[in-house]
Amino acid sequence: MFYLPTIVLFMLAFFVLLVLLFALIMVGTISYAFDKVGLDPGAVFGLLLACLAGSSINIPLHRIRNEQVGTDHVVPVFGFRSRVPVGPPRETVVTVNVGGAVIPCLVAIYLLAKTAYPLQAVIGIAIVAAI
Repeated sequence: MFYLPTIVLFMLAFFVLLVLLFALIMVGTISYAFDKVGLDPGAVFGLLLACLAGSSINIPLHRIRNEQVGTDHVVPVFGFRSRVPVGPPRETVVTVNVGGAVIPCLVAIYLLAKTAYPLQAVIGIAIVAAI
């Protein structure tokens, strides 16, 4: 017979172990992939930590001000007239994430410069980008 606290503890332990196993598999896979392109495991670990730390940093590039549709807009909803609330003007900020865009692009540029066939690599990138 299972009691509620026991089930919760077992499920919590299961999910923690599952997350740790998934993380170990991903780190091993990433390390293997970077090892194939010539990076040592210390550099891979540093890159993974830099990506993790940089994932909370966004660099703003451009601000787009959203225009208001109207000041007092009435819309019929299921036969009832409802007024759409109008708030202050908002803006959209276009940003670049450091851990998800800047660091991977720097790694890709490094690998592109390190390769023996840079022209073929650029052609392959162009083909993939065109698709």
